[in-house]
Amino acid sequence: MAVAKDLGILGAFERRQKKSLRILTYHRFSNRSHPDRIHAIQFEEHLRYLRNHASVISLDAAISHLAENRELPPYSVVITIDDGYRDAFEIAFPILKSYDMPATVYTVIGLMTGQSWLWTDIARYLFLTSKKNCVEVELG
Repeated sequence: MAVAKDLGILGAFERRQKKSLRILTYHRFSNRSHPDRIHAIQFEEHLRYLRNHASVISLDAAISHLAENRELPPYSVVITIDDGYRDAFEIAFPILKSYDMPATVYTVIGLMTGQSWLWTDIARYLFLTSKKNCVEVELG
């Protein structure tokens, strides 16, 4: 199966138990090549693969099945998109709609209102704009 091989980790669907639930999490999307974002064409390839090899269900449906101890559809997959950037609406949403696939988008209200940045964006900004050649971070 060339498609599964080409899509790497998604090919694992062919070899795993069909009763397991998988949650695919996406973050950023782009219409051009970008190191930190998934290209729209690649995202569409993922959805095409899922349409042919999995049962994409909503997060609500997955929770209901699990809470009620009902069997999930074969090869169940939930799609989530973190952080709620505009590209989720402008790029991912039309593709999801064309494949009639549900997804859950998690938004960060402070990001949407311009009152705060995500920590990952802060870290990226600091690394890209710093004149230092070494950074020490203390966690905890």
